[in-house]
Parts: sequence; C-alpha cells; structure tokens
Amino acid sequence: MVLTLKPEIEKRLNEWSIREKQSPNDFVNEALEKALEDWEDYIDAVRICALIDSGQMKTCSMEEFHRELDELDALEN
Repeated sequence: MVLTLKPEIEKRLNEWSIREKQSPNDFVNEALEKALEDWEDYIDAVRICALIDSGQMKTCSMEEFHRELDELDALEN
C-alpha cells in the first residue's frame, strides 16, 4: 500500500518523528492501529446498544452485579 500525505501533514509527521525519535512509518502504523481499534470498539458499542434497546440483552446496576457475584462466591465456598 502506498499512502500519499498532504504536504502539511507530512511536515508535521516528520517533525513529530524527529521529536519522538520514531520513524514516520512506525508512527503512522501505531496511529492507524489505535484508530482502527477505536472504530471497532465503537461498532461493538453500537451493536450492544441495539441489543439492549431491542430487549435482547439485559443490563443491571453495579450493585446488582456485585450482589450476584457475591452470591456466586458464596456458592463456590
């Protein structure tokens, strides 16, 4: 894959790379990886919200969650 950057972005990238002692390629790869992970997290959140809204997934308060965990712990002991 060949990526063409706008000149002003390339200048900023090169300045940042020098400052951070990191190659522009590594910097771009890390930034893209983080952006893709954020996008995947967003898609998961939208999917989960749709399941909750449709009633296909249940939610509970933190108090309920901890109470259920305590009950499970009591059963194991």
